[in-house]
Amino acid sequence: MSEVESKRVVLPKNAKPSHYDLEFSPDLFPAEGSVPTFEGSATIHVKLLEATNTIVLNAKELNVTSGSICSSDDFCVRAEISLDTKTQTVTLTVPDSLNPGDYKIDASFSGVLNDKMMGFYRSEYKDPLDSSKKKFMAVTQFEPTDARMAFPCFDEPNIKATFSVTMNAPESYTCLSNMPIIKEEAAEGKKKVVFDKTPIMSTYLLAFVVAELDFIKGETKDGVEFRVYTEKGRSELGQFALDCGMKVLPFFANFFAIAYPLPKMDMIAIPDFAAGAMENWGLVTYRETALLLDPNQSSAQAKARVAEVGMREVHSPCARGSNGTVALGCGT
Repeated sequence: MSEVESKRVVLPKNAKPSHYDLEFSPDLFPAEGSVPTFEGSATIHVKLLEATNTIVLNAKELNVTSGSICSSDDFCVRAEISLDTKTQTVTLTVPDSLNPGDYKIDASFSGVLNDKMMGFYRSEYKDPLDSSKKKFMAVTQFEPTDARMAFPCFDEPNIKATFSVTMNAPESYTCLSNMPIIKEEAAEGKKKVVFDKTPIMSTYLLAFVVAELDFIKGETKDGVEFRVYTEKGRSELGQFALDCGMKVLPFFANFFAIAYPLPKMDMIAIPDFAAGAMENWGLVTYRETALLLDPNQSSAQAKARVAEVGMREVHSPCARGSNGTVALGCGT
């Protein structure tokens, strides 16, 4: 075993997740002198593979305020919570050993909308319509192992599950995630947005965004809704990427002989973004220079970059994962 392998922290193999129900409430506008934060809750459906009284999940820079483990007949036991910042884990311990079988983990937590461009973070930018004003959006970047900064989870790429996301946000803001919205309720200037359940996938592919956005849209020849999201007042800069994307998505479906399995594909330009792009399934995030351009003023090199970087992310990772060339990403 190499030195790197010996230092690698791997979760115990006694529990396997199948589904996450997640709800988030980001606070983009804290009181003066306070940091932006978010609160959340998670219900994780797991199968215990052996008798145990502890379940270990990944958690980083989170305050896990409560947790319980519930049996399939909804008998719940409050768990003792132990956070380990060095190993980036949280351990839930109950008094008595649990038999193998199906359980639910319920957890409440909070965290900081950080400025590190990782996990669940806040991006700051100048209003394109009024440069004297600051604007903010909440966005995610989970690859390689930073979903644990947004919610307690089994944050290893080979431990896959399905995800259902609910977002609480200001009423005027757009909420996006991997899947389409199935329900939206407004109340007192806020709204609760519920997204459809994802296919099975790794934690690093989950994504969500809360922001003031414009978009342009089209539909591929296969009937997939395709949208490009930008800051307010800049949507026309996404037309080149939209045109490319609507051609490339059906091309890859035909090339790999795998139909694109989601009902929509969204691409969004993020003002503060560490990578060039991130292939979140159904919601691909980009650095602005990798997605937006003015076709009348941009060079051939700039167009080539948007076409190459932007369209590479459209087919990743599921086309590759599904045909067996890699073991990560989407599917079993």
